[in-house]
Amino acid sequence: IAFAIGALPFAAAAQDKVIRVGVLMPISGPGSYFGVMGKEGIDLALEQVAKTNLNGYRLQVQYEDSACSPLQATNTVKRVLDQFKPHVVIGEECSDASLAIAPILEQAKVVQLNAGSVTMKLTESGYRYVFRIFPNAEQQSAPLVKVAYEKLGARTAVILHEKTNAGIDNADGFEKPF
Repeated sequence: IAFAIGALPFAAAAQDKVIRVGVLMPISGPGSYFGVMGKEGIDLALEQVAKTNLNGYRLQVQYEDSACSPLQATNTVKRVLDQFKPHVVIGEECSDASLAIAPILEQAKVVQLNAGSVTMKLTESGYRYVFRIFPNAEQQSAPLVKVAYEKLGARTAVILHEKTNAGIDNADGFEKPF
């Protein structure tokens, strides 16, 4: 939200004075816990933003359920781009869904603020409109490796992970430095 306030007034037309923010979160499905928390956090931030002067701009936020599903996220982002015409999209929480919507947002030249996906593929892809506001798998794994190796003295480890982009990247992010 802070990024949208700071950077996107330049993207909104001067006469428009509205910054449209599309939010794709898993409100249902396997990632709903994270999506509901994310929505609550954005709502809290919007309450605070409403108390400030945005130089005549106002934020218009539209929430959409992506269900942590690449197919649903793809259909949802296409509908949001067509109907809502956001200046920025916040989301997705799930790596596979984020990877599915990134090329669509890239083609539309709409900024994607990655809200929770850890996969390395998202920011290593070379997309110009994708920005990570959440630590990637390597950044999350580094402190775990340090504790396991240095504090616990572990020299072997068994890594259990799901077969998703996030799971594989998290496993690799731990295994390589360990």
